Amino acid sequence: MQGAGLKASVDAFQRSLIADCLERHQGRWAEVARDLAVDRANLNRLAKRLGIR
Repeated sequence: MQGAGLKASVDAFQRSLIADCLERHQGRWAEVARDLAVDRANLNRLAKRLGIR
């Protein structure tokens, strides 16, 4: 990811982290939010912004 801007790098990292967590929790968003220690509504907004949901 060298040469990418900070925002693009952070977005890619967040997308990867959420995707890995979703796989580990078999698509259960509530468990993903709990595991990542974020509110479900915030996770939902972030996932929409990142194009995951």
